[in-house]
Amino acid sequence: MSAYTVRLNLYILLCLSSVVLLGLAGKRLNYTRNLPPNDPLNNGKPFHDPIIPEIVVTSILSFLWSIFIIIVMYQRHELLSLRGELLGLVFLLPFYFAGAIGVLQKPQLWGNLFWCHQYWQCRLLTVLVAFAWMNTAIVLVLFTLSVVTALALSDFSYPVHGRYDPHPMREVNAVSPVGDHWQEH
Repeated sequence: MSAYTVRLNLYILLCLSSVVLLGLAGKRLNYTRNLPPNDPLNNGKPFHDPIIPEIVVTSILSFLWSIFIIIVMYQRHELLSLRGELLGLVFLLPFYFAGAIGVLQKPQLWGNLFWCHQYWQCRLLTVLVAFAWMNTAIVLVLFTLSVVTALALSDFSYPVHGRYDPHPMREVNAVSPVGDHWQEH
């Protein structure tokens, strides 16, 4: 399997998992903003999870970036270089790290999620955290593969699909047999 195929498949996976992460974050946001009065969480008072909007924004950016890259790679456009791809991934990485680290540094907000798996809200948070870390790992792997591809090609200005022909195809005269000899068209 070529580096191009691996990177393209990882971008497809990032696109799909960003949609799932966006849905999970939206569900969590809706739940915390519309708590029923008898809900034991926060005494039934709606509240704001500060990390959730950041996850929503990161998911949207990742979705849009991965769709753009998938189109550029699949259609072999020369509109973006490997350098541009790396800059896009470097832009996304702090968002993912902020979200993932923010989740880890807020134990007083969510606490240990293993004790409450009988509640769907807790299971939702567990899956949300898992998808946030999975997306972070995908972006890191994509970054690494893009650097390796650029180094293997010895140039960061190659198109993002990694296939560059400095000599564009020239039209070749077609020849066909006519009688006992070949005739040029």
